[in-house]
Amino acid sequence: DAGSNTWSGTITATAGDQFKFRANHDWGLNYGDTGADGSLDLGGDNINLTAGTH
Repeated sequence: DAGSNTWSGTITATAGDQFKFRANHDWGLNYGDTGADGSLDLGGDNINLTAGTH
């Protein structure tokens, strides 16, 4: 949502799955979560998921 600068989506994960966000099909601009504090960090660590739909 460009108005609120919010990204959203729904994914189904299995235990141990991880993900990150990247822009323009290029890992040079990516966001993860260093420190597992719930905030995205430029170049941050992979985000760990629990099994289920998120």
